[in-house]
Amino acid sequence: MNLNDYLIDAEKQILIKNALLQTYFKEKNEDFLKSEYGKIDIEANVNQRYLRSLNNIVPWVSNYIDLQEKILLEIGCGTGSSTVAFSHFVKSIIAYDIDKKSIDAAKKRSKILDISNIKYHLVSPDNLLESIAINSKEKNIDIILLFAVLEHMTVAERHDTINFCWNLLPDDGLLVIVETPNILQYFDSHTSVLPFFHMLPSDLCARYSVKSPRDGFNDYFLEDENLIDLDVKMSRWGRGVSYHDFELTIGEEYAKYIIANGYEKEILEWFGVTVEEDILRFYIDNKKYKINDAFKRSVLNLIFKKNSTLTPSTLPIPPPISICDSFDIDKLLASEQELGRVINSKRWKLINLLTSPYRKIKQII
Repeated sequence: MNLNDYLIDAEKQILIKNALLQTYFKEKNEDFLKSEYGKIDIEANVNQRYLRSLNNIVPWVSNYIDLQEKILLEIGCGTGSSTVAFSHFVKSIIAYDIDKKSIDAAKKRSKILDISNIKYHLVSPDNLLESIAINSKEKNIDIILLFAVLEHMTVAERHDTINFCWNLLPDDGLLVIVETPNILQYFDSHTSVLPFFHMLPSDLCARYSVKSPRDGFNDYFLEDENLIDLDVKMSRWGRGVSYHDFELTIGEEYAKYIIANGYEKEILEWFGVTVEEDILRFYIDNKKYKINDAFKRSVLNLIFKKNSTLTPSTLPIPPPISICDSFDIDKLLASEQELGRVINSKRWKLINLLTSPYRKIKQII
């Protein structure tokens, strides 16, 4: 495939930008649009996400399936960047989103670029899966794309979605997860741009959000109405996903279905290995936890195949951990053993016994 044939010229980029300002960004105030984050967000939606999809994600997925004549289902299509990128290579796309402004923007993008093989659907979170089931009847869905979407769902929505997608796919179908933050990291680069933020309970997130450098997020919870349904609202902003989600939905042997783990060259060109990832991988490997390499990355990019016959040895091997020399492993293990002795001591058990009645108290009057 010659990807250069599908680059968007400057004139059409201007048309797309104007369409986005009339739809997706319509309710944003001028201060946000002129801010550094606002300008980045506009450029990302106009062309950058499209280019990433075209140059990295499309070739990555095409390594594992012939895209020609395939039907792709995209859940959470947003303003249509990834949708349009894939539309050049597949037979047709069925795309869904829960945000009207995003769907309106996606439709305008497709019209500007003269794309006709995408069917967009605006749905509510409550009937998303039901709508997909109805619209997918008698259609052979070959690929399901979840591009930066799972982290915006509640835990229940995420698990229902993964279960649904897995059951909808044929035996040789692909479930493609792209640009999804791993909650097992130290820095929240997705939502708050603050360390450890995504690990906090929702009510603490709401209170601490004023410390965020991200315009639009740091004043969101100052409005009283935004302090209702905090778990849902924090999920909509985005929290993170981990291997636990896939173990509970696909099953204990979820890893055997992984055919791409995010260490492929197309992904490394986009997301290089970070110090955080080295630390996480160092910990997991030295503890000998059975966690697939795909879930040791700060950002998850992985592909599941239902009838995969691959073995772990056929997947890319992560680069060597660069931080090892700075750690005294023996000292760390000795500290951990000492902690284990404390936890198993009679004193620790006595303290737990004495405090257990207080854990059962639901409300203090």
